[in-house]
Amino acid sequence: MMQIKSLSEETVNQISAGEVVERPSHLVKELVENALDAGADEIEVDFEQGGRFVKVKDNGCGIPHNEMILALNRHTTSKINRIEDLCRLKTYGFRGEALASMASVSDLTLISALKGSDSPYRLRQVFGKKEKQDQIGGASGTTVIIRSLFENTPARLKFLKSEGAETSSIKNTVKALALARPDACFRILQKSKLVFYWPPQESFLDRTRQVLGIKDLYFTERENGAYKIRAVVAPPHQTLKNKKNNWFFVSSRWVESKVIQAGLMSAYRGLLMHGEFPLAVIWLEGPGDEIDVNAHPAKSQIRFKNSSFIFKLVESPIRSLLEQAPWTKKITQRLAGREENLQFSQSYFKNTQFPLKQKEYSTKVLSSLSWSKPPHLKEDFEKRDPEPVEYKNVSSEDSPTQKNWSSLQVLAQAHLTYIICQSDKALVFIDQHASHERILYEK
Repeated sequence: MMQIKSLSEETVNQISAGEVVERPSHLVKELVENALDAGADEIEVDFEQGGRFVKVKDNGCGIPHNEMILALNRHTTSKINRIEDLCRLKTYGFRGEALASMASVSDLTLISALKGSDSPYRLRQVFGKKEKQDQIGGASGTTVIIRSLFENTPARLKFLKSEGAETSSIKNTVKALALARPDACFRILQKSKLVFYWPPQESFLDRTRQVLGIKDLYFTERENGAYKIRAVVAPPHQTLKNKKNNWFFVSSRWVESKVIQAGLMSAYRGLLMHGEFPLAVIWLEGPGDEIDVNAHPAKSQIRFKNSSFIFKLVESPIRSLLEQAPWTKKITQRLAGREENLQFSQSYFKNTQFPLKQKEYSTKVLSSLSWSKPPHLKEDFEKRDPEPVEYKNVSSEDSPTQKNWSSLQVLAQAHLTYIICQSDKALVFIDQHASHERILYEK
């Protein structure tokens, strides 16, 4: 049996680095979160070589020059003092491992000055070996520069993905960080060229539209006891083939969560085909003693004390929003033409002139629809649908979609397939087969 002995500090640091800095994108995440913890509201990230070079600059509170050496040691932090603080976390980081781990596998330069000071200090640590600290000129805040990442660990370097793949992962990470904090300004550069600029936004909806570049999105929120959820979702006809645009944040921390994912998919039940996923961004806030953020070294996974409660908390407000179908108003507005009735001169169009009856729309129009069948199509119609469909109670009196459907005036049926309706601003075609299936499903 081999003798038990203590590992060297260098070995311990590199093991820790393997947990905290698996990829360059994880390094970027840790540095930006440190900046946010320092109170920064302006953050600049510059990177190249797939993240083997990274520079993160912020306008946060800065680090006193006499604490900079301590900041590069393991398990040194300003964010907690005792074990009880883990239940009341208000910060991203708390273990005090990130900077020490990065410095053990890179050439790291730390530049920092307290807010209001114009005398920053610089400290360099090359693959775990500290150099002499010196004073330089510059602005307050903190800058961390990482060079030659994993140069001293060839095995780790070999397992990095291609430069393009690592670059894509970094861009995805900074998008998540910007989504988490709409109040902060982010400048993202690649090889010193600006690729993203996201100034502060007043709302989560505006930030989502800004970062993801998608306008057709809808917002909902709800509070339940000590918990609060905000969500931005896309309509169900805008589907995705994977979960890449499912973004989850708990206490502003970007996380993976099977519980939140399940609640989201349940909210879209009956609206998506198999293998389709919605676009959704969900922010959840709750008491620290009911949320375990320490479930993974990279803090990317999370556990809840009451998973069933979280599932319902996510599902309910999103489902309510989807049942209102707010995108239908946008569709009819897009199709809206002139409000006056169309007139055709040809005689064979005379039977298709349906004057618009203002203020006479009601659900009775749908329920009284006459399913007339032309004689030469009667046999075919009966084969396809032997029992006439009754579209009664399409929407209940309390349904949030009632106003949308009850405002339609039914005109005719076309090709035994479509119900033709009109509103005061648009012509609407309803797929009767799909609507029949939906009615049966809802029953």
